[in-house]
Amino acid sequence: MRGEEVVLPAAGHVLDGTARPVRLVLARNLNPAIAASGIEIDFSAGFGESGAEVPDTLKRAMLMHVAQMFAFRGAVAVEDQPADIPAGYDRLVRRS
Repeated sequence: MRGEEVVLPAAGHVLDGTARPVRLVLARNLNPAIAASGIEIDFSAGFGESGAEVPDTLKRAMLMHVAQMFAFRGAVAVEDQPADIPAGYDRLVRRS
């Protein structure tokens, strides 16, 4: 059974990113008869249609982070990642 589409404002919700699985708490209850797992969320993110539109500083930060994770592969459990943050990573991410 499919319900009616309802578009909600982007503001006013709480993202619990520390929970596993991550939870999104809506600002208002949509329909108490529908279980939370019955909600479909469409999310768009990014800098444009292609990788060419991603800022160079963010590309550099991503490459540094992936290289650091590769260096620690097998030495650190997945749940303990990231094992280390590369020097300068935070500065590059904040500029993007």
